[in-house]
Amino acid sequence: MNAALQANLDNLNLYWQALGAKQEGELFVHLSWPNKRWNPGLSLHGVNFSSGQRASTVDELDEKCLQLLSDQHGLTLSVAMQLVVMTYELPQDAEFEFRQEIERVSTPKQVTDWTVACSKAFNYVIDEAVIQHLNADNNSHIFALYKEGEIAGTVILYKTGNTLGIHQLGTLREFRKMGVASSLMQHSLALAKELGCEYVTLQASKAGLPLYEQLGFQQLAMLTSVLAE
Repeated sequence: MNAALQANLDNLNLYWQALGAKQEGELFVHLSWPNKRWNPGLSLHGVNFSSGQRASTVDELDEKCLQLLSDQHGLTLSVAMQLVVMTYELPQDAEFEFRQEIERVSTPKQVTDWTVACSKAFNYVIDEAVIQHLNADNNSHIFALYKEGEIAGTVILYKTGNTLGIHQLGTLREFRKMGVASSLMQHSLALAKELGCEYVTLQASKAGLPLYEQLGFQQLAMLTSVLAE
């Protein structure tokens, strides 16, 4: 595994753990949002399934592999969701600007407002208690982009070693196509440079690929959520 991919997976593993995961043997499990289940290597090796359970992996999965796993567990395993694992190696001479419309979330009230906004941006319910807990983590940087006094975009930045991971970067529907995501990315990259990071990592949906590739992020793997039924 190359260093850029390893930096991405290490950051994701520790970020997910910071979201209140409990360890069950070799696996980590969330009891609420973000509802992840994984081992630190993000492999399905040694992962058991019961009906209704999911697990996250970067293993390459084709139809034959899924069928073998289904037969092994006596269940039907399928791909529930996929994201593109991407890493950007930060150039030493790169220049990025912090954006005045972006503010760091710090108080409990700000966390509450951020959680509501991020839930709307992603169209699922985020557990506020998890974000309140994360806000006390010194490696975490939670930001909101404001337009006319309202939160228009959200992002969580999580630092591990020489890597800054970008998570929960979202734009509320009424503020889309207004450069919100681009501004959040510039702000994130500016912080990465200020913190002396070598890598910036994220896991992208298809909708975000054009922006991230334009900035120089490289596709390294697929992050797959596997569902057992």
